[in-house]
Amino acid sequence: MTDHDHAAALHRAVALFGSQAAFARAIKVSPQHVNKLLKGGYVEPRLCKRIETACDARIAELRTKGAQEDAFTRVTRHDLCPELFDAPCADCPIRHLPPAPPDAMSTGM
Repeated sequence: MTDHDHAAALHRAVALFGSQAAFARAIKVSPQHVNKLLKGGYVEPRLCKRIETACDARIAELRTKGAQEDAFTRVTRHDLCPELFDAPCADCPIRHLPPAPPDAMSTGM
């Protein structure tokens, strides 16, 4: 995935909410931070899960309002930061974080 793909995923996420301000509220950051993310095309790993969760909730909300099933493409943490997060299993309802590095497991972190 290229930086362009990361930016495209972020733009898809913002589009789900209709505005940068609404997206910012959903992921609990300032609109200025969203603008910075869009300009930089990079999402900090700490925000990836928050964005994925917010987008999933928004898609569910839109579907209950009558949007077509295929009208929206999920934005996953993998889309935003594939170097840290594995691609989600299409059949798995629970999306798992990648395994902890061996160092973290041996030190009890």
